Amino acid sequence: MSEHDELLRESVSRLEQALAGERTRREEAEATLAGLRCIAEAPDLAATDAAVLAGLRPLLRYQTAAVLVRADDDPDAFVAVVADHPALAALRWRGGSLLRRALAGQTVALYDVRRSPELAALGESPDLRSALVVPLLTEARQALLLAAPAEPAFFSPRHVALAAGFSRTAAQVLGNLAAREHAHHRRAAEDRAAALARTNEVLQAQLATIGAQQLAIQRLAAPILQVDREVLVVPLIGDLDADALARVTEALLAAITERRARAVILDLTGVEAPDDALPARLRALVRATELVGARCLVTGLRPAVAAALADAGAPLGAKTLRTLADGLAAARR
Repeated sequence: MSEHDELLRESVSRLEQALAGERTRREEAEATLAGLRCIAEAPDLAATDAAVLAGLRPLLRYQTAAVLVRADDDPDAFVAVVADHPALAALRWRGGSLLRRALAGQTVALYDVRRSPELAALGESPDLRSALVVPLLTEARQALLLAAPAEPAFFSPRHVALAAGFSRTAAQVLGNLAAREHAHHRRAAEDRAAALARTNEVLQAQLATIGAQQLAIQRLAAPILQVDREVLVVPLIGDLDADALARVTEALLAAITERRARAVILDLTGVEAPDDALPARLRALVRATELVGARCLVTGLRPAVAAALADAGAPLGAKTLRTLADGLAAARR
């Protein structure tokens, strides 16, 4: 073989190696991009844990893995939120130099998990031997990918470099996703608050309307009419319960004082079904009227009301007349 043929053969070999290396790097880049796409296309932040597990598998070629986060009941411990092996799902990783290195952002490969005090429990499973710890750290959350193949020394320095590069880029993607989700939740909360404020405004308006209607009903139930310069007439209608009569008393006393009335006619024509407490309430109303300086007359007593007043025994304290016209005539005298 000539020297020229040897040089040509060496050149072809180097070219083949370069092409093989280029193919490998392209495959690694495509696998990294696919893994990042799995995370970026996750529907929400909670789904990224499973996306990380699926996305890194083609790149690092592990058989089993888990994503670990801080335990709710123990902030010093990390537990699996997603795992595809029972031993990884049951793992409770607490403290140690390996965990501190991972939380500092370092990707770490273990030749044999049985030689690690922190992960020795995984070595009890015959199909878990080596391990790779990949930090997935953001401002809002600390998570770790723990891959555990069945072969010792499974992960090479190239695996570590690829995982470290993925970790740095994935942290940015996860951080952006967390920020977007936080902004979405904030906007949703603001929308709910705005909707609640609008609902409260509607309710306040409805309450104001109801209050105005109630006031109008109360005025219709016991209007205070001035029929002469010093005479007021109060037609009482419907059921005179304690609250209704208290409102009538308050309004009547204010009207007597404001209009300087000398006489008040309580017309009971509209009261048909008195209760046992009606006589006492009427006596209180008559007494209050007289205390502010007005004479009280009662007209329009129906038989049932008259019987209730008679059964009560105590005098009403006001003169009673048959009709409102009789009451007006008496008040003017």
